[in-house]
Amino acid sequence: QRISISAWVKSDNFSNSGFIFEKTTNGSVNSQYALFFENGLRFRNEVGADDVSFSVSSVGWLFVTSTYDGTRKKLFTNGLERNQVTWTGTIPTSPSGVSAIGGFSQTSHENWSNFIFNGLIDDVRIYDRALSAAEVQALYNLGQ
Repeated sequence: QRISISAWVKSDNFSNSGFIFEKTTNGSVNSQYALFFENGLRFRNEVGADDVSFSVSSVGWLFVTSTYDGTRKKLFTNGLERNQVTWTGTIPTSPSGVSAIGGFSQTSHENWSNFIFNGLIDDVRIYDRALSAAEVQALYNLGQ
Protein backbone atom coordinates (compact mmCIF):
# COMPACT_ATOMS: atom_id res chain seq x y z
CA GLN A 1 0.00 0.00 0.00
CA ARG A 2 2.98 2.23 -0.60
CA ILE A 3 4.23 2.98 -4.10
CA SER A 4 6.32 5.31 -6.24
CA ILE A 5 6.55 5.52 -10.01
CA SER A 6 9.15 7.60 -11.82
CA ALA A 7 10.16 8.08 -15.43
CA TRP A 8 11.85 10.47 -17.83
CA VAL A 9 9.43 11.54 -20.56
CA LYS A 10 9.84 13.73 -23.63
CA SER A 11 7.07 15.26 -25.67
CA ASP A 12 6.35 18.28 -27.82
CA ASN A 13 2.88 18.52 -26.28
CA PHE A 14 2.26 17.37 -22.70
CA SER A 15 -1.36 18.53 -22.90
CA ASN A 16 -2.21 15.46 -25.00
CA SER A 17 -3.52 12.39 -23.22
CA GLY A 18 -1.11 9.50 -22.85
CA PHE A 19 -0.17 6.85 -20.33
CA ILE A 20 3.38 6.60 -19.01
CA PHE A 21 2.73 3.50 -16.90
CA GLU A 22 -0.31 1.48 -15.88
CA LYS A 23 -0.70 -1.62 -13.68
CA THR A 24 -4.03 -3.42 -13.96
CA THR A 25 -6.11 -6.11 -12.38
CA ASN A 26 -6.80 -8.73 -15.05
CA GLY A 27 -6.16 -6.18 -17.81
CA SER A 28 -8.96 -3.78 -16.85
CA VAL A 29 -8.10 -0.10 -17.32
CA ASN A 30 -8.05 2.09 -14.16
CA SER A 31 -8.15 -0.94 -11.87
CA GLN A 32 -4.86 -0.56 -9.93
CA TYR A 33 -2.65 2.49 -10.55
CA ALA A 34 -1.39 4.66 -13.39
CA LEU A 35 0.81 7.67 -14.09
CA PHE A 36 -0.36 9.52 -17.19
CA PHE A 37 -1.14 12.79 -18.92
CA GLU A 38 -4.75 13.93 -19.30
CA ASN A 39 -5.25 17.67 -18.88
CA GLY A 40 -1.96 17.66 -16.97
CA LEU A 41 0.10 15.02 -15.22
CA ARG A 42 -2.06 12.63 -13.17
CA PHE A 43 -1.57 9.79 -10.72
CA ARG A 44 -4.63 7.57 -10.37
CA ASN A 45 -5.67 4.40 -8.70
CA GLU A 46 -9.16 3.42 -9.72
CA VAL A 47 -11.53 5.96 -11.19
CA GLY A 48 -12.93 8.30 -8.54
CA ALA A 49 -10.16 7.66 -5.99
CA ASP A 50 -8.97 11.27 -5.72
CA ASP A 51 -6.45 11.67 -8.52
CA VAL A 52 -3.60 14.04 -7.84
CA SER A 53 -2.78 16.24 -10.84
CA PHE A 54 -0.46 19.01 -11.95
CA SER A 55 -0.58 21.22 -15.04
CA VAL A 56 2.50 20.82 -17.25
CA SER A 57 3.23 23.46 -19.87
CA SER A 58 6.87 22.76 -20.74
CA VAL A 59 8.08 20.65 -23.64
CA GLY A 60 11.17 18.49 -24.00
CA TRP A 61 12.46 16.10 -21.33
CA LEU A 62 10.64 16.02 -18.00
CA PHE A 63 11.31 13.84 -14.95
CA VAL A 64 7.98 12.78 -13.40
CA THR A 65 7.37 10.96 -10.13
CA SER A 66 4.25 9.94 -8.22
CA THR A 67 4.23 8.60 -4.67
CA TYR A 68 1.66 7.23 -2.25
CA ASP A 69 2.60 6.73 1.41
CA GLY A 70 -0.71 5.42 2.74
CA THR A 71 -2.13 8.87 3.48
CA ARG A 72 -0.99 11.21 0.66
CA LYS A 73 -0.61 10.99 -3.08
CA LYS A 74 2.09 13.32 -4.40
CA LEU A 75 3.32 14.42 -7.81
CA PHE A 76 6.80 15.69 -8.60
CA THR A 77 8.31 17.12 -11.78
CA ASN A 78 12.02 17.63 -12.22
CA GLY A 79 12.60 16.67 -8.60
CA LEU A 80 10.20 19.19 -7.05
CA GLU A 81 6.90 18.41 -5.33
CA ARG A 82 4.10 20.06 -7.30
CA ASN A 83 0.87 18.82 -5.74
CA GLN A 84 -0.58 16.39 -3.22
CA VAL A 85 -3.95 15.10 -2.08
CA THR A 86 -4.92 13.30 1.09
CA TRP A 87 -6.30 9.83 0.45
CA THR A 88 -6.39 6.87 2.80
CA GLY A 89 -7.93 4.21 0.62
CA THR A 90 -6.49 0.90 -0.46
CA ILE A 91 -4.79 0.47 -3.80
CA PRO A 92 -5.98 -2.80 -5.31
CA THR A 93 -3.17 -5.20 -6.07
CA SER A 94 -3.27 -8.31 -8.19
CA PRO A 95 -0.28 -10.23 -9.45
CA SER A 96 -2.40 -11.41 -12.39
CA GLY A 97 -2.77 -7.93 -13.83
CA VAL A 98 -0.68 -6.81 -16.76
CA SER A 99 1.49 -3.70 -16.79
CA ALA A 100 1.97 -1.35 -19.71
CA ILE A 101 4.43 1.40 -20.56
CA GLY A 102 3.38 4.05 -23.10
CA GLY A 103 -0.35 3.31 -23.21
CA PHE A 104 -3.01 1.71 -21.12
CA SER A 105 -3.13 -2.02 -21.32
CA GLN A 106 -6.73 -2.71 -22.32
CA THR A 107 -6.28 -2.63 -26.09
CA SER A 108 -9.89 -3.75 -26.60
CA HIS A 109 -11.12 -0.48 -25.00
CA GLU A 110 -12.92 1.70 -27.56
CA ASN A 111 -10.68 4.72 -26.90
CA TRP A 112 -7.41 2.79 -26.46
CA SER A 113 -5.55 4.60 -29.26
CA ASN A 114 -6.37 8.00 -27.70
CA PHE A 115 -4.15 7.24 -24.71
CA ILE A 116 -0.87 6.20 -26.33
CA PHE A 117 1.92 8.45 -25.07
CA ASN A 118 3.09 10.74 -27.87
CA GLY A 119 6.82 11.00 -27.22
CA LEU A 120 9.68 9.14 -25.60
CA ILE A 121 9.76 7.36 -22.23
CA ASP A 122 12.98 6.36 -20.47
CA ASP A 123 14.08 4.83 -17.17
CA VAL A 124 10.69 3.81 -15.76
CA ARG A 125 11.02 2.78 -12.12
CA ILE A 126 8.39 1.33 -9.80
CA TYR A 127 9.08 1.13 -6.05
CA ASP A 128 7.09 -0.69 -3.37
CA ARG A 129 7.43 2.29 -1.05
CA ALA A 130 6.90 6.03 -1.14
CA LEU A 131 10.12 7.79 -2.03
CA SER A 132 11.00 10.81 0.10
CA ALA A 133 11.34 14.25 -1.48
CA ALA A 134 15.13 13.96 -1.07
CA GLU A 135 15.14 10.61 -2.90
CA VAL A 136 13.07 12.04 -5.76
CA GLN A 137 15.47 14.97 -6.03
CA ALA A 138 18.46 12.59 -6.03
CA LEU A 139 16.94 10.52 -8.87
CA TYR A 140 16.36 13.69 -10.87
CA ASN A 141 19.96 14.77 -10.29
CA LEU A 142 21.22 11.39 -11.55
CA GLY A 143 19.52 11.93 -14.90
CA GLN A 144 20.61 15.48 -15.59
